[in-house]
Amino acid sequence: MTKISNQNPYIWNAGKKEISLPNTKTGVFFVLKTKKYQFLELIGQGANGVVLKARNATLNRIEAIKIWLPNRTKNSNNVNINQYLEEVRKIANIKNNNIVTMYDAWRQDGYYLASTEYIEGKNLKDWLKTPLYAGEIERRKIARQLLETVLYYQSEGIIHGDIHPGNILIDNNNQVHIIDFGSSYFTRNKKNGRISINREINLLYEDIKEILGDSFNEELLKLDFKIKNQKRMIITDSINHILFTKTLLQYQKIISFKETAEKIIDNDALEEYCSFVADGFYFNPYKIIEDLNSWSTINNVIDISEEYLQRIIFGNIFIEDWLIPPYHTYELLPGNKYYANEIEAVSAYVYYELAKGYFSEENFKITKNIYFKRYKGILDDTSFDTLWKKLENFKDKTLFEIIKSNSFNNNSAIISNYLEYIRSILSTLLNICYKPLDYYFLLWTRITEVRLNNNLHEKIMNEIAASFTFF
Repeated sequence: MTKISNQNPYIWNAGKKEISLPNTKTGVFFVLKTKKYQFLELIGQGANGVVLKARNATLNRIEAIKIWLPNRTKNSNNVNINQYLEEVRKIANIKNNNIVTMYDAWRQDGYYLASTEYIEGKNLKDWLKTPLYAGEIERRKIARQLLETVLYYQSEGIIHGDIHPGNILIDNNNQVHIIDFGSSYFTRNKKNGRISINREINLLYEDIKEILGDSFNEELLKLDFKIKNQKRMIITDSINHILFTKTLLQYQKIISFKETAEKIIDNDALEEYCSFVADGFYFNPYKIIEDLNSWSTINNVIDISEEYLQRIIFGNIFIEDWLIPPYHTYELLPGNKYYANEIEAVSAYVYYELAKGYFSEENFKITKNIYFKRYKGILDDTSFDTLWKKLENFKDKTLFEIIKSNSFNNNSAIISNYLEYIRSILSTLLNICYKPLDYYFLLWTRITEVRLNNNLHEKIMNEIAASFTFF
């Protein structure tokens, strides 16, 4: 088999409006022809494909045709068919006005092709160079559209993987359209998944930073950076991509709120502002409050905003969950129903994971002193000491092992009470180890991350679930 030259994956003849591709077996170039489409223009190219503007002769409609090219770095003449099929099938089922519609997909002459909606407009990089269109208000709107669209497809289990300005089109009505999911990664691919997620986080961050311009202040976000290949990149190891996108979306909202309101002059406006902040996950709350103090006319705005944020986040974590039936029933075995209190189980798990590094003699004394002032009558002195010691001894394991180490005989009421004892001790410990707002944001973030991790969430619920004997 003749290998295709890296330098010539295709040849576009603008005069004849023809594209030539190398035969996947011989490497000899041939002109790709199709009765259905008349090629008009080369409009895009990337690492894994080329995109042509074409006329659908049957429908008399302009479309974009993508041709997948072999990955030259793998020294192969073939496109990965599984990647191709998974991509086109997943994107074909997306229904979103800001994501290009896929019309058809097929194989021809050893190559894989797909036709999509054609968008007349500019890519983000070129759009930002047109002040007539890209004013401050328009930029904020574009940022919001982009983030809402990214959040939509991420929630569907898709990672674009190459969300750079060239793959973001702005049409003549200032509507965002995301194109070319050719580098997209689907989250069930565990081996290479984190690489695509890391890239998505960094590219999206740069997109939003560029769109919002001088309004963007990265100090308001709690992010760590590193230099890699002479580029400044976010350290993403502990960042959930969906929560990161949600944070940027809330950031866009607070920027819009700030520039619209100019000054916060009453508590209602302050609480609305704090609600945007509380729904972010990777904010630096103390920097936000510090910034807030510079443009609010409310006395004691720092104290008031801290109180608002704590109350709102507490409501996000606990209160809203009680609006739905808190007891989730699982049929783990045929005819054998189990129940578990979801927020009780997940929060206990998260508390324990956060507390493992803080079991010291000094923290024991402080925690115990505060505990008996706060929780009178729940545990006696000996019970507190015994449970603390058990938590400390199991800190290299998980909450599951602690539950299993007791002879509860699947009694739901006893397990529920035991989880409450654990939560009360650990929440007291964590409150002395973290600043209040750091503690609330961290707890809210970790609980939400667990809920987004289906495998871990189900494991927690199934492991802690007990026989349905509570009622």
